[in-house]
Amino acid sequence: VPIANKDLIIPDPGRFEALYTGNYGTSLAEGWLQVGASDRLSLKVGRMPMYYGDGRILGTDDWAISPVSFDAAQLRWSGRTYWFELMAAKPRERELVEVRTPSGTTEKYDTPGDDLAAIYLATHWVPGARLDLYFFFNRQGPYPSDQSGEDRLLVTPGLRIKGAGETLTYNAEIAGQFGKNRGKDHSALAADAVLGLEFDGDWEPGVQIEYAFATGDKGDSGSTQFLEFFPSHDLRFGLLGMAGLSNIHELRVGGDVMPIGNGVVLIGMGE
Repeated sequence: VPIANKDLIIPDPGRFEALYTGNYGTSLAEGWLQVGASDRLSLKVGRMPMYYGDGRILGTDDWAISPVSFDAAQLRWSGRTYWFELMAAKPRERELVEVRTPSGTTEKYDTPGDDLAAIYLATHWVPGARLDLYFFFNRQGPYPSDQSGEDRLLVTPGLRIKGAGETLTYNAEIAGQFGKNRGKDHSALAADAVLGLEFDGDWEPGVQIEYAFATGDKGDSGSTQFLEFFPSHDLRFGLLGMAGLSNIHELRVGGDVMPIGNGVVLIGMGE
């Protein structure tokens, strides 16, 4: 992606000037190497898109002009009814940032960038459903807009289940979050559940009901807003997909029909 930035603070002009200024030319969007058997033990290293579960916590954001990719390593063990993965990524490299504090002063911070890691278990142990258990860790260094030189250190454990029967479909996820947010104690919660029913008929009608909830800040000295990492925002989750899984309380009812071939007409309302 060609860009030109002339106002960035360069940590070491002799080493970093070519990276921080001038025209970049073309940037690598995806390039990785995988060794090992995909049905047993495998290691994947390089720059890659990553998508876990439904992408509510970590996804590729395919609706963006430039989908998100990560410099990462994934170590996966696959069994007959499950796979288990360890992941480590570097979303942002070392950077020198200038932060304007609440008192009006300006401070410079040499931050090592951002780090992201995950432990993820996906199983088919529940009949007719997929059950996922995960644990994300995110360390985010200072940004100019944070008004703080302190890191954000967050741990996000969660659970997701998705399944279907002859006429019933369901998809639910709940995640907690705790740690430190720029020096403040942080605790947050988010949940989303979608229930659908499909009926026989020429137009194959269906109805869905969804409830989504995520905490927001209360305006005191603590930190209670659920903070997303790199979600995949799109219309699959209705209003949730557009607004994000943060500071939200939504009930949505909708339906769909297929009047012409594979064309789908969606109808919905939310509160």
